[in-house]
Amino acid sequence: MTTTFSTLTKLPADPIYGMQVIFKSDPRPNKINLSIGVCQDPEGKVVRFKAAVAAEERLHLQKLSK
Repeated sequence: MTTTFSTLTKLPADPIYGMQVIFKSDPRPNKINLSIGVCQDPEGKVVRFKAAVAAEERLHLQKLSK
């Protein structure tokens, strides 16, 4: 029986997702994941880097899009 998706070609693995898999398998307790999503502290709060906050402020003041 042929299904709607049976004729699709499988794409190669996503290298960025592969980095996430490697990160999760790393047993070191002090590792920091900078590959996908946002940075979070040990309590799950989003970490905002001072440089990024300053850059956003400059863009806002210049009325530029980020």
